[in-house]
Amino acid sequence: MQYLGLLIVIAAWFVIVGIIYLLRSLGINVPVKVYYGVFIMLRDEELVKEVIAPLGNLLRRLPSWLVIALTVGFFSISMFIIVPIPLTIMGINAWGGLPSMLYLMFRNLILMVIAMMHRLSPIETVRSGFTPLAPLIPGVTVSLYTFIYIIVAIGIGILLHELAHGAVSSRYGIRIKSGGAFALLFLAFGGFVEIDEEELRNRSILIRLAVYSSGVFMNVVLAYVAVAIVELAMMSLN
Repeated sequence: MQYLGLLIVIAAWFVIVGIIYLLRSLGINVPVKVYYGVFIMLRDEELVKEVIAPLGNLLRRLPSWLVIALTVGFFSISMFIIVPIPLTIMGINAWGGLPSMLYLMFRNLILMVIAMMHRLSPIETVRSGFTPLAPLIPGVTVSLYTFIYIIVAIGIGILLHELAHGAVSSRYGIRIKSGGAFALLFLAFGGFVEIDEEELRNRSILIRLAVYSSGVFMNVVLAYVAVAIVELAMMSLN
């Protein structure tokens, strides 16, 4: 029973893959590609015209310095210092943030060296401040229902993250070739916006930093929006 959730997720994946192959055999154009039955990728050039370009036009109403300051500023703070999200998202009644990923990685590396030098047990290492990481395996590390929520959240996060890269690129007139998303057995997800690298390299360093940083900026904004929605839902229940 422990691995039932994982088996259900994998079975659902191959059902979807089978439907895609069936539709293609019937001559129906499906805008996704399947590789070896385990990898699916969607690539759409119309996404640029219908979604990303209008978002870029909206950003042109903002001063260039403001777009750069927001994107680069939030990225720098989140990567090197602290992720500025409200702690209420973790059930803590406070507003602040979490240690940045680079900080956690550096601290974990030091604690691992200390643990090996003093021959600490795994429990003692965690008690000393080590932050353990565990893969999200449905039915093993998380329940199937929790994993479904995580899939939805990751999907929304990736979509908005990539749209932010595309919107900022479009705002500065950088050509975008296409955009899309991909998934591997429902266990790994990703998205992409195919930006003209040559045009991007010809822009100033600040504009390039704004394009690179915009995805993280959108992730931070999404965290605040999610907390606000949860807070409003809790208020309505009370």
